[in-house]
Amino acid sequence: MLPFDDDDGDFDFEEPTQAERDLAPDSPEEDLVETYDEPDEGDLAGDIDEVDDDTLSAFVASVVFTNAGVFAISLGLMLWYFRGRQQVGLGLVVVGVLALVRTYQYYYEWKRSRDETEADEGDADGGGDDLDQRD
Repeated sequence: MLPFDDDDGDFDFEEPTQAERDLAPDSPEEDLVETYDEPDEGDLAGDIDEVDDDTLSAFVASVVFTNAGVFAISLGLMLWYFRGRQQVGLGLVVVGVLALVRTYQYYYEWKRSRDETEADEGDADGGGDDLDQRD
């Protein structure tokens, strides 16, 4: 029998001893706890209206195609490896890669249109770089 065993073999966990109370950390005070107020619905409602339509559509398409691509690739690899379904797995991997390629195309098209818009605005303001006029 071990020296810390009671007669019935159970430990009393309900009442801490004085040594346990001394070693326990102090309870936190109220001023140390930070609270955050939830934003009003009016604060966030106008933010979606400020987003450009092209930016919003490119973002939504990129999210959908990225999620579909990652899902198809992972499912295809699991079917191929665990179930031995090579044709189905390879087909899903190809579909996933094509979805990720389409995501890149959406981003590239959005970035190109954004750069053209900024270049047009710079030329309209007269602030474009004139490299032909060097002294």
